[in-house]
Amino acid sequence: MPKRVLINGAFGRMGQRACYVLEKHTDFIVVAKTGRHDCLDDMILATQPDIVIDLTTAACVWQNAQTILQYPVYPIIGTSGLKREQITQLIDLSQKKKTRRVNRTQFFDWRDLANALCRIYRPLFFKRRDC
Repeated sequence: MPKRVLINGAFGRMGQRACYVLEKHTDFIVVAKTGRHDCLDDMILATQPDIVIDLTTAACVWQNAQTILQYPVYPIIGTSGLKREQITQLIDLSQKKKTRRVNRTQFFDWRDLANALCRIYRPLFFKRRDC
């Protein structure tokens, strides 16, 4: 059964790339694409995703991560800007809320996420090495 994915920040550069890759893959269904004018809480409640990927900006990643951890979803934070103390607080929050467990490997710099997506999915989409 495919995993249901909500992509927050779907209309930015990394968000568009993530949407493209995940929409082509049979193991995932993109159930929502959100941007700066959408309410993340409402979209999570309405679509019931298994995974929420945050690819927004450093200005809102802290609030978005806290919002995501209020729900029983698997969070992937692909936005830079979180301090070590904030990551520790998010890990503690996930344990306190008993949501999906969060660890440090779920926090990526956007370049790391882009490179990981390219390495994994290059054979599926690209005939030449353009990643």
